[in-house]
Amino acid sequence: MSPTPGTPYTHLPSQADLFYLCTTFSQSDDALTFDVPPPSNPSLRLGVLLLGDDDIPSLDLACIDVLSTLTKRRLEALSAPGHILELGIDLDICYLSENSNETFTLTNGVQVTATESLDSCQQLDILMVPSVSPYFTPSPSTATSLDSRVSEPTTTIMTLSTGSIPVLNSSATFIRSRIAATSPSRLLSLRQHFPETQWEERRWVNDGRLWSCSGGMAGPQMIAVWMREYFWDRADAVEWVLQETGLLGGGRR
Repeated sequence: MSPTPGTPYTHLPSQADLFYLCTTFSQSDDALTFDVPPPSNPSLRLGVLLLGDDDIPSLDLACIDVLSTLTKRRLEALSAPGHILELGIDLDICYLSENSNETFTLTNGVQVTATESLDSCQQLDILMVPSVSPYFTPSPSTATSLDSRVSEPTTTIMTLSTGSIPVLNSSATFIRSRIAATSPSRLLSLRQHFPETQWEERRWVNDGRLWSCSGGMAGPQMIAVWMREYFWDRADAVEWVLQETGLLGGGRR
């Protein structure tokens, strides 16, 4: 079996791939070319979209803590070794809402105030959508803004539990044609109402730019896998962070 065209080798190729590369008679340069992924961005902008009136599960935001542990500031605070510090990143976290300055309550009682509106924030590398009420419907203006953000080809979309619902209601062509995960309690309902999406009963799923999970502790597991893939050139720092946060060896679907 030949390797998948365009497969980026962030790790050593498999035995099947090596066999193909050593036995192929093709004279094409493309047949023997390894696609090296681009280096990771050392400075990321993460937008966390807060919506609705219900309390937001604090566990949904735990994955932000995992990612922020890779920042230079946090690595210094944890007395990381010098070679790990050199691989640290800068992370700009902005909390977004339909209107800026809105205040939201987490299930642990902590209040979070949005720093920017969804419409006015700058370009995002990651847009994260935590849980919302399954009955939440975004306003027309919010739906338009969310669809615009989701459509940006360089933005990774991460939904946690029912955070997939406002994306579904705003961007019909993005998530409805993909594989996705959601809250186990909403799985049957979403399969009935949005049959175009392939809803999987998994802790997390990745399909292109969409990363989705069932919520809770599945969020940190999902972000751990994303970090390993995206920060392939900072592998030592990522593994150090995952060990520090208790996620080393985790991330199974």
